[in-house]
Formats: sequence, structure tokens, C-alpha cells
Amino acid sequence: MSKMTDMQLKKLSQLSDDEIDYSDIPSVKNTKNWKRLYSDGTSVISDKIMFDALSKVFEEDPEKVPVTIKLDKKVIAFFKDHSKKYQVKINEVLLAFVKTYEQSHSH
Repeated sequence: MSKMTDMQLKKLSQLSDDEIDYSDIPSVKNTKNWKRLYSDGTSVISDKIMFDALSKVFEEDPEKVPVTIKLDKKVIAFFKDHSKKYQVKINEVLLAFVKTYEQSHSH
């Protein structure tokens, strides 16, 4: 995903609710047991929260791809105990492994 320009972000922030196409948003009828969005129990999303979240998405590293992966509880606990940014640390460990593997298997 490419980074949005300031002009594009400004244009996006100026859209009225009537100008936004919501047709591709999944139904929320079956949302039993969903966790609250915030630890204080609220689920209100302000324009600023949404804008900040969108901005962050567009600033992400284009080399990184979001994935879903199942890891052992022990692995997650270890990384969470050592860093608030545990997903970044897991990525760094995997990158180090890949580099070592590539170096030892290059011909």
C-alpha cells in the first residue's frame, strides 16, 4: 500500500458521511462476544481516532505483509514479557534466522 499524501489525507478528512460508500462493510448483526475496542469499556470511535488509524496504515512499511499465524502460548508470553512491541521482535528474530540460513546455504 502506498503512503497517502497530505493532500489525499486532507481530501479524505473533508468527506461528509453521505459521501462515504459503506456498502462493502460486513454486517455487525452477529457480533456476540466481541471484545470492547478500548480497555476503559467504551466503543466510541472519534474522527480523530479513525484518521490517526488510517494515517498509520498508509505509513506502514511496504515490505511488510499482514498475516495471521498461530504460535505457541509460550512463544507469545516470552516476547510479550520482553517487549511491548512483541510482534516487531518476533519479526526481527525471524529475519535474523532467514539471514543466517541464507548465508549458510549460499553456494
